[in-house]
Amino acid sequence: MMNCNRTGSIKRVVGAAVLIGLAMMTFAVQANAAATITHSTANLSAGRNNGAATTVDGKAFFAGGVSPGVYHDTVDIYDSGTNTWSTDTLSVGRVSLAATSVGDYALFAGGYNASSTLDTVDIYNSSTNTWSSTTLSSPRQRIMATSVGNLAIFAGGWGSGHPSTGVTTVDIFNSSTNTWSTANLSVARGLGMVTTVGDLAMFAGGRGPGNYSDAVDIYNATTNTWSTANLSTARGSGAATTVGNFALFGGGYPPGSDSDVVDIYDSNTNTWSTSTLPSGPRRDLGAATIDGLALFGHGYVYSTKVDVWDPSKPVGSRWSTLDFGAALPPSVTHVPATVTVVGDQAFFAGSNQSDGAGGYDPQVDIYATPEPATMSLLAIGGLAMLKRRRRKA
Repeated sequence: MMNCNRTGSIKRVVGAAVLIGLAMMTFAVQANAAATITHSTANLSAGRNNGAATTVDGKAFFAGGVSPGVYHDTVDIYDSGTNTWSTDTLSVGRVSLAATSVGDYALFAGGYNASSTLDTVDIYNSSTNTWSSTTLSSPRQRIMATSVGNLAIFAGGWGSGHPSTGVTTVDIFNSSTNTWSTANLSVARGLGMVTTVGDLAMFAGGRGPGNYSDAVDIYNATTNTWSTANLSTARGSGAATTVGNFALFGGGYPPGSDSDVVDIYDSNTNTWSTSTLPSGPRRDLGAATIDGLALFGHGYVYSTKVDVWDPSKPVGSRWSTLDFGAALPPSVTHVPATVTVVGDQAFFAGSNQSDGAGGYDPQVDIYATPEPATMSLLAIGGLAMLKRRRRKA
């Protein structure tokens, strides 16, 4: 008969091994976070494309857009705190507008309706739950918008529906002083890629009077200065996002064909490098960052794949591709993609494909990563289970 003390020791060793295994599984899942990205769906109140999206105070806003014969003033609002949807309205229905958030404010600027290009700016104040409106310094559409520090920046755009009317105008809203100022891009253009990394707001590529551009205008909020750089290839209709100290500018349309090029700026070293989207060329795509992962998805060519870039992995093995198959039929590939992030969820909305009833598909695709605590709970559960077994023994 085995000694009881020896039996207890063996149980403790086995228990410890189980816990170590669970912990290793937790870390492994977190290390391979791309594989754990989940997909779910919701619906806008009306299907439409070429709207604008932004997030403020835990609420995601999807504003404006167009469907056959309709310039929408609808704003669909997702509240992550209550996991509910509601609607509101812009002051005027329009398409090809731009959105960004700063402080308590979500701003929706410019655009086009059935008769003209607009200078309208609708402003939502999350602290008072009220709307107001003002105007840009000039009417335009296809604006590049982002925020840095206490500034919301609306750069470039087209004065009408044609790139020959591209402008250099930059309107800047200061949320601390509630005032506006202006600046100028180095090259007139709209339809570019835009993101913020650290204290740098970056406006890359686009299309203007001189066709497609490789220009990158960079605003430094700390020094209040502008500088320029260049993409590896001229293109518009791409997508940009920031993960850590990296700003990524992916895909798009250079003259003649879609692009798979990704230009990567490292703000720590002030250097550029290039890569390619592993699933192939696409334009009018969307980009977002969740849980330290950069996602590029949707757009032409109606792909069911989402490319994921993970900066924590060694150079050369940072890309992976997730294929969501039947969950992303061509009708919901979001062209152009309207994207925003709430917490650990990335929302891709907007479709130019039929819903079968004379409108556009309203589906919103939501990508998320599990909270780190989710896997850690397995280890805690394992520990409790072992304790119960010991008591029974």
